[in-house]
Amino acid sequence: MKRGVLLLVILILFSSLAIAADTDCIYYFYGDGCETCPEVSHFLEDLESKSPSLKIEKYEVYYNVENLRLMQDFFNTYSVEKDEQGLPVVFMPKSYFVGHESILSLLEARINDNKDETCPSLENGEVIGIIGQSSTKRVLDRLTFLKVSGSALASSFGPGALALLLVLLMIIVAIKDREDMLKKGLLYVLGVYVAYLLFGMGLFAWFGYSGIGTFFSKVIGFLAAIFALAMIKEFFVSWTITFKNVKKETKANFRKVKSVVLSYYGVLLLGFIISLLTLTKINKTYLLIRFSFMESSTRLIAIPILLYFLVLFVALMVVVIILAYLFKEHKHKKAKEEHPTHERRAELWHGHYLKVMNFVISVVMLIMGLVVMFV
Repeated sequence: MKRGVLLLVILILFSSLAIAADTDCIYYFYGDGCETCPEVSHFLEDLESKSPSLKIEKYEVYYNVENLRLMQDFFNTYSVEKDEQGLPVVFMPKSYFVGHESILSLLEARINDNKDETCPSLENGEVIGIIGQSSTKRVLDRLTFLKVSGSALASSFGPGALALLLVLLMIIVAIKDREDMLKKGLLYVLGVYVAYLLFGMGLFAWFGYSGIGTFFSKVIGFLAAIFALAMIKEFFVSWTITFKNVKKETKANFRKVKSVVLSYYGVLLLGFIISLLTLTKINKTYLLIRFSFMESSTRLIAIPILLYFLVLFVALMVVVIILAYLFKEHKHKKAKEEHPTHERRAELWHGHYLKVMNFVISVVMLIMGLVVMFV
């Protein structure tokens, strides 16, 4: 009986060693957005399910600079010509397969014939490679004019961008003078532009990947909704009546804070800080541009693309500022035409329409605030 149990244990140990000996290790490099990569990914998943001993290390290269560099190191080590380098690509010990056709048709047979249990190495050695039709490995090749333009305009309606727009609308409502509103509104947009530009150049990575952007966007949505409700109330009941019992000292302190926040330096800094705090659901095209800039070989090409992308990104905010300015300018001229000899009546007439404009903006802010909070 004891001998039988011992024999069974020995057989189990030998069988486990045999399974371990059949272990195959491959490195799979792909790009998120590569046309032929999804088919290869599904194929490799099927191989894994059929061969539990198969070890596949997967590396995404469009959005990960380190993975891109590792893939390039393997291309160099395996002596793959530049015009033959592409995606998807699989590296095995002493062999490689470039392109979906070669991977789908030949990889499984190569794995079955493989006797090398090690993983692919960057040490020089004799290798055999199969080249098939592949997609580009260069990130910049994916950044077409239409793709960059469409992605930039679409990103201007994302949660973070809407939060930035809500803050801009609050600035527009808070500043009565049209010239002052125009200058400070554009300074706020400049702060936004600079923050996104610096992030696109590889700085402030923590803000983009920490996850705080979603939280702060919802906070701004909540504050904007409260502000909008207060302004809607002011349309029906004047602030003079609402705050008639508030102490003069409190009112004075509030004015000081308001003057600092709405100063020229204040709005510029506000746009910069809010932009960093609301970096959320970052557009993939923007990330591609960012990674291209971080690569020294593509930096000079990425700079104009980054500048163009961000111009389109802030275009909506610039349009809103200009429309608000033109409305105030039009009503200012109309007030003088209606009451050319009575300055006081002209001011009251102009103030009424500004109040109407603020009411409409407040309703829009309330809706947008709720969207940012709950969507």
